[in-house]
Amino acid sequence: MHTIRKFLYPILWVAILIVAVLGTGTDMTFQWPGYLLLGLVAASSVFLIRGARRTAPRFFWSCLFATVLFLAYVAARAIQSPVEYFAREDLALAGACWVVYAASALIFPRTVHRSWTVWAFLAAALLSVALCFWQFFGDQAQWILPGYSRNYLDRAGGVFNNPNHLAAFLAMLASFLGGFILFGRGSVARRLWLAFAVALLLLAMGMTKSRGGLIAVAAGASALGIMAIPLLRTFWKDRFPHVATVAAVVIAGLGSGALWLGAGQLRHRLGGQVDQEDFRPAIWASALEQNRLEPLTGTGSRTFRYYSRQFRPESLHVSVPEAEFAHNEYLQLLADYGWIGLLLGLSVVGTHLVSGTRFLRWYAKRQFPRTGEAVSDHLGLTAGALAALVAVAVHAFFDFHLHVPAVALPAAFALGILANPLGERQRRRVEKEPTLPIAFWLVRGGTVAVGAMMLWFGGRFVRSEWHYEQARVAYVRGKTDLTTFGHLYRARELDSRNPHIFLLSGHAHLKALENGMPEKILRAYAERALDHYLIASRLYPQDTETLISLGQAYDLLGEFDAAEVCYRRALKAAPLYGNVMIAYAGHLATTGLMAEAEALYTLAAKAPAYRDDQAAFEGLRQIAEFRETAYDGPKTAWETGTP
Repeated sequence: MHTIRKFLYPILWVAILIVAVLGTGTDMTFQWPGYLLLGLVAASSVFLIRGARRTAPRFFWSCLFATVLFLAYVAARAIQSPVEYFAREDLALAGACWVVYAASALIFPRTVHRSWTVWAFLAAALLSVALCFWQFFGDQAQWILPGYSRNYLDRAGGVFNNPNHLAAFLAMLASFLGGFILFGRGSVARRLWLAFAVALLLLAMGMTKSRGGLIAVAAGASALGIMAIPLLRTFWKDRFPHVATVAAVVIAGLGSGALWLGAGQLRHRLGGQVDQEDFRPAIWASALEQNRLEPLTGTGSRTFRYYSRQFRPESLHVSVPEAEFAHNEYLQLLADYGWIGLLLGLSVVGTHLVSGTRFLRWYAKRQFPRTGEAVSDHLGLTAGALAALVAVAVHAFFDFHLHVPAVALPAAFALGILANPLGERQRRRVEKEPTLPIAFWLVRGGTVAVGAMMLWFGGRFVRSEWHYEQARVAYVRGKTDLTTFGHLYRARELDSRNPHIFLLSGHAHLKALENGMPEKILRAYAERALDHYLIASRLYPQDTETLISLGQAYDLLGEFDAAEVCYRRALKAAPLYGNVMIAYAGHLATTGLMAEAEALYTLAAKAPAYRDDQAAFEGLRQIAEFRETAYDGPKTAWETGTP
């Protein structure tokens, strides 16, 4: 048993580190390597989970029941979701979070393992801090992997593309370390080093210019203060004023340090004019509109990605790009999983907060009088986990960071600590604990099953995602050679349910068309692209890019009626999108409906989203030229000689 644990924990540690460094986005390309290692740990946990009936505190089963019920509902709803690939993203993330949660609460509950897990997150955070300095004083586009760049060129983000997600990660970790500094074991030198690390985290947060991160840090510091006052009054009655002063300095430094360190960078965001940056309320309105479709159960996993197009309000600034997420985890949960999902998710947070506070009260009233220990790693970890949970729960009002594995996994780790604060030391119980052998075996079997599925599917999808990424990068760089088509073929062979692969396959075939090609070859390429677009449309019927591409392929082949249906569907899915209007107007002009095309080009020139004035005016200019010549009917691309 001990040998197996010593073998598996390093794998868990490496998996967490990989996810914390590479799993910093919502796409699955860089998530699967870490997920595979987590699956290996979970599948092997059949040899490790034992004694939970003896070691778990009373409230553990309430926490466990709430967590299992929530994740089971997410899995059941995901299986019935409209787009299978989106459901896979939620299922994989839920499985990874469960593995980390089970590892923290059951598989590796010793303080030494929990402490080393915190150091893994801290190592990833310090790597982000170093990269933040590089980005802030050098190249803001720099990312951890060569050949890739960040999209946020005015704000540092470390290993994260989105600086707000880095801020959420840093706020959670800084709050965690604050609890450990106050109540954990260790020398003065160790506490000073941790305080220095917290200062670095806050400095990096200032470079992100994240307002939500500042609010999250303040919330975590407030939670620490609420916890610290009664504990310090109990532990140091005689020296309470002096100790309270030191604690107040630590807490005040945690709460105000980020604001002070980043004041120069945040001034224009906190005190300046709010225009297109204040986009969240409009996006939240879209999530509420989506919820009205299926109030109880929601519309399915990550369906906000396309309902945000349909329900995009006209008040949203034209410069704001497409919102793939609701920028509010609670509204995202409400929209995708309904009131049932939201209430179950809140029950997870509530039960673990109660469990953590019950432990603090028990420690102050029962454990401390017996042992006289004013500091304890269990106490420091639990206090830090409570503060971290508060920080991440508050930040969830402003962003979608829990859809990012690098943030979701440390949150699951904190929940595991709160579910079972004492870990293996609970064998020396003060009061009689209930035993639930059936629940224990369900947890054991469920964890192994989750790990086996992550290994089974991950082994296939990690290769598919790799081939897809190779083809995508080559396509972006203008390469559509045999190597690119080979990667796409392998990706389709390994994963026939990913619509992005088939969409890119269609794009690659159309991009390979060249002037002067024989008509037979041109038509063969176009028909092959059409086949790929049709599959992509079946897998993801609501995607406007796929619908537009499908319509253009039909236009190339002269099937104008079928193309008309595609453009109408795209316009219905995104009624305010200028790029959809322009594509549809081009089709109308091709079929000779000049008045309708002119009206749509005019509307596209002032579209509330994805406006392209130049393309719209160019379309109007071409219509004016067409009216000067006789119109002989619609022509295919090969008839005009322009594929």
